[in-house]
Amino acid sequence: MKGKPIFGKNHLHWCFSCGVPVLSGVCGRCGGKTKKVDITPPYDARPVFRGDITRINECCKEQFGDKLLSDNEAVVLSRAPYIDRMDEIVACGEVLASIRFNPFKMKWEIVPRIGGALRMDLKKGYVEVDEDAVEPILAGGSVLAVGVIHAHPEIKKGDEVVVLCGDEVVACGNARMDGTEMVGSKGMAVKVRWRNKSGRKDVLEPVEMDDVRERMVEANSHVIESIEKEAISFIKNVSKMSESLTVSYSGGKDSLAVLILCLKALDRVDMLFTDTGLEFPETIENVEAVAEKYGIKILKSVAEDSFWKNLERFGPPSVEYRWCCKVCKLGPISKLIAENYPDGCVSFIGQRRYESETRARSKRVWKTQWIGNQVGASPIQNWCALHVWLYIFANNAPYNRLYELGFERIGCWLCPSSSLSDFLEVASRYPEMWNRWHSYLKEYAKANGLDEKWVELGIWRWLNPPPEFAEMMKKGVETPSQVSRTPPSSITLSLVSGVRPCVGGVSAEGRFSNFDMNLVRESGQLRTLGKVVDGGNFVVVYSKTSPSTIHIYNNGVVIARAESEERTKNVLELVEKVVRRAYECTGCGLCKSHCKVGAIEVMERAVINERCEGCGACLRGCPIMMYDVLPITEPSE
Repeated sequence: MKGKPIFGKNHLHWCFSCGVPVLSGVCGRCGGKTKKVDITPPYDARPVFRGDITRINECCKEQFGDKLLSDNEAVVLSRAPYIDRMDEIVACGEVLASIRFNPFKMKWEIVPRIGGALRMDLKKGYVEVDEDAVEPILAGGSVLAVGVIHAHPEIKKGDEVVVLCGDEVVACGNARMDGTEMVGSKGMAVKVRWRNKSGRKDVLEPVEMDDVRERMVEANSHVIESIEKEAISFIKNVSKMSESLTVSYSGGKDSLAVLILCLKALDRVDMLFTDTGLEFPETIENVEAVAEKYGIKILKSVAEDSFWKNLERFGPPSVEYRWCCKVCKLGPISKLIAENYPDGCVSFIGQRRYESETRARSKRVWKTQWIGNQVGASPIQNWCALHVWLYIFANNAPYNRLYELGFERIGCWLCPSSSLSDFLEVASRYPEMWNRWHSYLKEYAKANGLDEKWVELGIWRWLNPPPEFAEMMKKGVETPSQVSRTPPSSITLSLVSGVRPCVGGVSAEGRFSNFDMNLVRESGQLRTLGKVVDGGNFVVVYSKTSPSTIHIYNNGVVIARAESEERTKNVLELVEKVVRRAYECTGCGLCKSHCKVGAIEVMERAVINERCEGCGACLRGCPIMMYDVLPITEPSE
């Protein structure tokens, strides 16, 4: 991921007296002024966890022979743009280095900066240059091989290295040749990223403390009080919209913070949880632990094996094509709301602007196209991750222990929004779960003529992969857009004669293959288009939205008539989608939440009864209508 997405303000400051991060210009512990930390957007910093420290220090030892962090200092990680996962490591008020997962090497690596290089007793990963090379390097030049007097022999082309002159750190950068090739060669030896222009030699000593989290909370007590007050006021105002108030709990940090706020702001609130069938075991444990601690009622929906049942129909999900969210999460939650709150409900949700561009643009109160009986509201829309964690620490709340292991996000374990690094953790800790998914992807790739790197590099996660993967695709990996995400349907629509003028307007004729009129009749789906009249061997649909009629015959012939060629084409496209919906309905129930007259019954599939008024609102909440499009075959000349 290139560029620097800015979704909100950089709140991160540092109190050097107390040795902790502070989210304002004044420390709440000592009262002293703090210094702003220059981090890369999107400015979503968070505290380091045990698993993070272990990973960082192990990487540093592997690359440079020494650890970077002590166990008793305040450290935060700030998410930075990269093709996979990358975090800037902040301690002592500066970015010491970055840790990133390189998807092409399939390993974690440290990208040091001057402050980090000064901290380590370098035993490898270093390049020594002569004194004459220092000035050109600090002036903006690269490290040329002619100026190298020694390089550690284990350095490989592409490694991150530290450039030294004697015992002094000159620069940090990327090796452009192996260490064994640098001395006595010509050309660029190291592409420099960071230069020690100030000639800095001293290390900022970390403030050792036994109560890191307690001190961080104390130093930010005024910030915590302020954000809590604002969020509670917001919750109380939004609560006037409905008598039915809920918290959508996922087992993650953001929804936990929202739950705590709601418990303080409201006399009563229910907790909604959807088990998508793809949850981590630790998440299920956390949901139960949270409900027990706070004595709160859980309303739970279970998707069971909906994902696996629908996988052959929709194909692998992707970032742009997340049908799984609709089928496994939104569908069950809409059913849960319909069963418990006939008039709908307000759900307080842990959404934050720092998570993505889409969420940065989102309003604080909204209604989705998918769930018609729920209004969403985010009390923490403007919080960064460190706000969330400080609030959780301050309230001693039981958070998901997966965070301690170094997981970046808590959600479905095969979510396409996850990084490859997360998938490696899943494969390592939950091999049985991962092997099922990995085997499916390999079979899918083989059936579609895809290189195995489409699986191993996680290219299945995108319909339009990031540019950084383009080179890999040139080497045999097809772009996913060349492959249909859905298998060929048993039903297709062919245009018989295209669009032509006729008496009373314009018509278009086509024919469905493998057509089953009984299935279409029983589903009642045609009622969504308008008034349906059954003529025995055909049905006629009179559209309410515009003057048009649709004739569908038992043999699959369909004729659409409207006032213009464009409208006729639109009508025919809508007919094909509605017919597909009758065939491919998953029974997710999202359509039911949009129906204001109770015309939809959902069992194994949705059936629309005679109460339907033909408004078409249910069509806007159907994954089939969005993702599953029938191929139309144009007539041959």
